[in-house]
Amino acid sequence: MPKRILFICYGFGQDYMQDMTCYSLFNRPDYECFTNAALPWLYNDFPPSHMHELYGRGFTLYCRLPSCCKPVVLEREEILEKIKSRYFNSIIYTSVRRESDLIDYASKSYSRSEIISIDGNDDSKIDTYIASRSLYLKRELLLIPRLLSIAYPLNFVFPFSSHTTPLEAPIEHKTHILSPIEPSSRYSFCSDEEYYSSYSKSFFALTTLKGGWDCLRHYEIIFSGSLPFFPDISYCPSTCLSSYPKHLQLIANKLFRHIIKKGFDQRTLQAYSSLRDMFSMHTKRYLSDDHLFHTLNTFLFTDFSYPSPPKQLVFLYNCTQPVILFFYIVKIKIVRAILRLMSRGVPCRSPI
Repeated sequence: MPKRILFICYGFGQDYMQDMTCYSLFNRPDYECFTNAALPWLYNDFPPSHMHELYGRGFTLYCRLPSCCKPVVLEREEILEKIKSRYFNSIIYTSVRRESDLIDYASKSYSRSEIISIDGNDDSKIDTYIASRSLYLKRELLLIPRLLSIAYPLNFVFPFSSHTTPLEAPIEHKTHILSPIEPSSRYSFCSDEEYYSSYSKSFFALTTLKGGWDCLRHYEIIFSGSLPFFPDISYCPSTCLSSYPKHLQLIANKLFRHIIKKGFDQRTLQAYSSLRDMFSMHTKRYLSDDHLFHTLNTFLFTDFSYPSPPKQLVFLYNCTQPVILFFYIVKIKIVRAILRLMSRGVPCRSPI
């Protein structure tokens, strides 16, 4: 019998972490899904004329779920009644810092381990009140000892269910070492296929810490058949981008710098090809919507014992993170300025 899950969603705009969560779970036969908000931008019957109004121009994630996967939308009174009678097996707050309605009411009928709160915000703050009443999954969770009892790391995924075949990007067709697409630039592409194709023509594409460490751009670059150049990855805490192949990224950064200095040879091309294959395999296995489904399924239906949050440490944590983030951002701006001088749209220096 399918498990009944209530999704409390933020229904007034796109939210990548929320929308990835719903994308990963709404089409599963294991679940019977109910929600307070329709999220029409997820489905393939969304008006194409309005796609450009969506976040990120609707690329990659939106307008892809079959309309038959839509959950049952409930009115608030129905939700209250069903929560009181424990009609649902579990409750998921998909964007808890934006929509936390009924968290107190739900916690009277459901244990802490039966409520999942997902915080996909770019900052590193933690809502300790909500964390005391639910299993708190945090996207930008920095590594602070003892605070990992408050929140658990989570990161973006790539929706492979609707992108079944990665873009073919033969090495001999690549025209640039580093993609001319910059993380801070506005996109002029008309479709995500055009966007991916642009990345596929380059060996590497720049990606950096922006609002947070996690970014859909990392995964789009890999899917496009290119490799990310992520110059500040060594500063990333282990609890941010927790499923990202950081060990491979450090190798990719070294390979990029080697190519910039010495160009290509047969050995370099073989190393690039092998590294790209490893990135692709890791992404399909650990950074897919299937993996997010299995991760949330484990949290939902496995017994955990969660200690109460240490409030003094959490206060210190929330106060110090803006200072840390400031120094990260200063470093990133310096790196970007150097890269613009070195290799923006650098053409290949030797034929392949």
